Amino acid sequence: MLGDNYLTFAGEALPNPTAFSEAYTNIESTKQSEAGYDLAIVTRLKKRAFTGSFQVTSTWKDKLSTLCGMASGTLVFRGESITVRPRLTSSALLASTEYSERTDGLWTVSVTFTEV
Repeated sequence: MLGDNYLTFAGEALPNPTAFSEAYTNIESTKQSEAGYDLAIVTRLKKRAFTGSFQVTSTWKDKLSTLCGMASGTLVFRGESITVRPRLTSSALLASTEYSERTDGLWTVSVTFTEV
């Protein structure tokens, strides 16, 4: 168990993810020198991307969809505040889930947070 408030985005404590990963990428561009050599220019070193998969009710699915509509926000991860751009990568209704009075079934929602 990851514990309460493992992830917080835009002041909203997110539910514990069923899967979570952190990846680093370098952003480079290539230009050619006057002598004809290719020069690699690193414009951003170790840009982070966080991917989380959540198993949630339809209420949380709607909340995550709304949060992912934001241009950017602050993600708090391990006590560190990071400005990220959220994107909803997938949402699917789990097979064999039942509708009830309070929810429209269980959903698996995947979100990617890319450091700005």
